[in-house]
Amino acid sequence: MRKTLETIEARGLVVLLLMLLVADAAFIVLHLGVTVTGSKAYLFRVYEEGGFPEMYQYIKWLWIVTALVYYVAKERDLLYVHWILLFAYFLVDDALSAHEAFGRFVEANYAFSTPFNLEPHDVAELLFSAFTGGLLLLGLGWAHVNGSRQYKARSRDLLVLVAALALFGIAVDLVASMAGAEGKSVAFMTIEDSGEMLVASLMVWYVVTLVAGSARPRVPSGADPGTPADRLVEVG
Repeated sequence: MRKTLETIEARGLVVLLLMLLVADAAFIVLHLGVTVTGSKAYLFRVYEEGGFPEMYQYIKWLWIVTALVYYVAKERDLLYVHWILLFAYFLVDDALSAHEAFGRFVEANYAFSTPFNLEPHDVAELLFSAFTGGLLLLGLGWAHVNGSRQYKARSRDLLVLVAALALFGIAVDLVASMAGAEGKSVAFMTIEDSGEMLVASLMVWYVVTLVAGSARPRVPSGADPGTPADRLVEVG
C-alpha cells in the first residue's frame, strides 16, 4: 500500500508540473494571439496590469507561501521563514506594484540624468528592488550559514530559480526600457513576463515537491535506507 501511494505521489508531482506549464503556455499563446490580431481582449496580455496572467502569478506566490508555512509548522524548521518572507515580498510587490509605485514617485519629485536611454523611474525601480532584495538575501545568507546540509542544498536550488526570475524580471526589463522603439519594447516585455511565469511554475513545483517529500514516513533507526519508505518510487 505504501509503495502504491508513493507511486501515485511521484506521478502526481509530474502531473502538477505539466498542469502548471500547460497553463502558462495557454496564457502565452492567448497573449500572442491578442497582440498579433489587435484584439480588444487586453486582459489576456501577459504584461497587462490586473490581467488574467498576472492574477495567475499572484496565485502561484500564494501557493508557495502557503506550502512553506505548512512545511515550517510541520517540520519546526524556522530557517524556511526567510524563504516565506522572500516569496511574500514577490506577492506583495506584484499585487501592489510596489517598485513601480516607488519609481513613479521618484520620477515625479526628482530630476536626474540616467544612462543607457533609461527613464528615471527605471533607475528608481532598480534601486528599490536591489535594496529590498538585498535585505531579504542577507537573511537568507544567515540562514544558509546556520542551516543543515539539506537546507543548504534546497536553498541553492531555490536561489538558482530566483536568479532565473531576476534575469527575466530585472535584466530583460532593463533591456526593454533601453530598446526604445515600441515594437521592440513589447517584444522584450513579452519575453520578460512569459519567462517569469514559467520560472514561477517551476518554483511552485519545487516547493510542493519539498513538502510532499517531508510528508513521507521517516525511516526508523537501523532500517535499510533502500526501503521504499525512504525513496520516491520512479514513475512508470
